[in-house]
Amino acid sequence: RESCRRAEELLKAIQAESFAYTSDVLPLAFEQRLVRYASALCSTPANSSREGLRALGDARQRVVEHHHACHEARRMERLEMSLRLARWLATRNQGQEGEHGSFAEAARSYLEEGGFVDWARQSIRAGDPARELSEAYAQLSKRATEVRERENRAFAELLRDWAAAGSRGRGILLVERVIEEVVAPIAENQRVLLLVLDGMSCAVFRELLRDLARKGWTEVREGGTRAPLPVIAALPSITEVSRTSLLCGLLRAGGAADEVAGFEGHPSLLAHGRGASAPKLFHKLSLTQGREDAANSAVRTAIASKTCRVVGVVLNAVDDHLHKGGQVDPEWKVDYIVDLPALLNDAREAERVLILTSDHGHVVEQQAQMRKHEEGDRYRRDEGRL
Repeated sequence: RESCRRAEELLKAIQAESFAYTSDVLPLAFEQRLVRYASALCSTPANSSREGLRALGDARQRVVEHHHACHEARRMERLEMSLRLARWLATRNQGQEGEHGSFAEAARSYLEEGGFVDWARQSIRAGDPARELSEAYAQLSKRATEVRERENRAFAELLRDWAAAGSRGRGILLVERVIEEVVAPIAENQRVLLLVLDGMSCAVFRELLRDLARKGWTEVREGGTRAPLPVIAALPSITEVSRTSLLCGLLRAGGAADEVAGFEGHPSLLAHGRGASAPKLFHKLSLTQGREDAANSAVRTAIASKTCRVVGVVLNAVDDHLHKGGQVDPEWKVDYIVDLPALLNDAREAERVLILTSDHGHVVEQQAQMRKHEEGDRYRRDEGRL
């Protein structure tokens, strides 16, 4: 440390501090490399050619090669995400903006690409301690949001027409059909742990899925498809409607008690066990109480059971963060969600198939205008316009 401080003083003494970026160890060099990356990032709208993107990638690589980068994992993650976002925007600048002929096609496209884009957008929202880089992120975010808002509107129009026509096209799954068409068929041959992360968006799912893979879990897709099957939330996409519909297997509104009754009495699940072997569903309160006596937790006992084919658990970590997490920058990893590591460990030991889903997701908010309606904060009645 002292030698680095002395080296920086010598550079300033001979008026050569602007060349500090050539060092791989000086703290000043790290900050200068970030500023140079920020400058390259700001120039990408005017120079989104292959050469311009290559220069941006080289600038990012220079930052990563610095000794200090290994101590700034979160900043390096944002750097990587900004590069990916700039590359994605370059494809849109070249006239490759996605147009979809059907709602099912748009839903699949969002899972294959849009969710990754929103993950990147969410990642850079926190900015960076370096003012120049933080400003570059803000500009990048603004450009990405303009494109995504156009895509969101097109998606909403397709959804409106799809819902009005009563379509049930192949390639997408209604939330109230998940138990019938996904959970029950798997439970016929394997014991299952169904995890419902209330409010989990596709962006959060992608981030969490990466950490699950690092921890040894293998994603299984149907028929070699590029992305998981799109599941369409019930409307309005709120917990009282969408989660209850998911867990009961039919469109309805309700609360936790309704969900338990509907899930544990679902005919498709009861076909694989009744009585002590019947399906079981646990909510937040059960998990909280289970922490006090982990060895005798009803949740963990059910997961370990050799006879109970299907165990469902509702986790509220994502939804809770959306209500009161505006001043934190979460990393959606397994260890970030308090009860998840133990649930996964028990599922692995019991050799259960893990099914991870959500009742509804959330659009990334970017300087949106909040409007309150009589029915609820997150939806309003159809007024004939979007």
